[in-house]
Amino acid sequence: MYNIGNSSKIHVVGQLNKNENNEIQGLMNSKNKLSFSFDMIDENGKIESVFYGEPMPPDFLLSEQIVVIGSYNEERFIANEILLKCPSKYTENNIKL
Repeated sequence: MYNIGNSSKIHVVGQLNKNENNEIQGLMNSKNKLSFSFDMIDENGKIESVFYGEPMPPDFLLSEQIVVIGSYNEERFIANEILLKCPSKYTENNIKL
C-alpha cells in the first residue's frame, strides 16, 4: 500500500519476501555493510526491490512487518527510513494477573 504524505516521500507497508527456508529474497549487504538491499511484499502482494543507504537495523531479520519511507527511481524503491514491527516477546500464555 502506498501512502503519499507529500510529493517527495512515499510510505510502503509490507513484509519481507521470504522463501520456504525463511530466507529473505534479494538481501544483499554492501561490502562495507553501510548499505543493503532486499525484496519486500507490499500490502497489495507486489514484490518491491528496496535499497537502504544505511546499515541494517537491529532486529531487521526478525521483523513481522516493515514500513519503508522514501521514493521510487526507475529500478527500485530508495528508502530514507525503515520502521520495523518485531514479534512480541509476550504472548497470552505469559500474562499472569
